[in-house]
Amino acid sequence: MTENVEWMILGSMISQFAEVGAKPWELRLLALKGGRASTKDFARMAVRHGCDMRGFRLVPKEGK
Repeated sequence: MTENVEWMILGSMISQFAEVGAKPWELRLLALKGGRASTKDFARMAVRHGCDMRGFRLVPKEGK
């Protein structure tokens, strides 16, 4: 059961990153990492795309 939750969170994060303009190769890297993707990976990618990470939800920074 925990694996399904991990994949649901990963799928949600990938779709959110796609909405903010992540490149296909970046999304593929997250998908390949699978259950080993950490919140640190998500946070790094969020900063790269000008967003804040708050509780597995991307929040665009003001002025972007």
